[in-house]
Amino acid sequence: MNSQNSQVFYATNAFTGERLTTPFPVHGEMEVNQAAEAADKVARSFRRLSNEKRANLLCSIASEVEARREDIVACAHLETALPQARLEGEVGRTANQLRLFAEVVKSGSYHQAIFDTPNPERQPLPKPDIRRQQIAIGPVAVVGASNFPLAFSAAGGATASALAAGCPFIVKG
Repeated sequence: MNSQNSQVFYATNAFTGERLTTPFPVHGEMEVNQAAEAADKVARSFRRLSNEKRANLLCSIASEVEARREDIVACAHLETALPQARLEGEVGRTANQLRLFAEVVKSGSYHQAIFDTPNPERQPLPKPDIRRQQIAIGPVAVVGASNFPLAFSAAGGATASALAAGCPFIVKG
């Protein structure tokens, strides 16, 4: 999303206190509302994606995270001063979470479908046909986690579960 606002902020090198080079736009209330409206607009169609397409999306994100492992770890290390070995583990955990949710989506078990068959002969009243399943209810807001910047943040468990359920999301870093 492009910001209508020309303000930017920069992450800080946690070791030196120096400003890093990548600018991040500052989004105001208008852009946040636009993002929420855009997420709401796609929510129904995203919810209706087939399980296979949703699972493929999650696996593609996992593969992309792994392909960019070196850059992700280097950036997170500079911004957080967390040990590189720990961040390597978080990359693996993030990719594994995404693939785990892909497997859940493929199985369809997340719907927890229940079919309670009718019994028109039941007394004192007939038993109705009752069906229940869990569905996505709409967009999700994800707030970045500083204690686990990868596994619990933009590509981590919160977004993986949202995508698996069929919910678009907005991230606040």
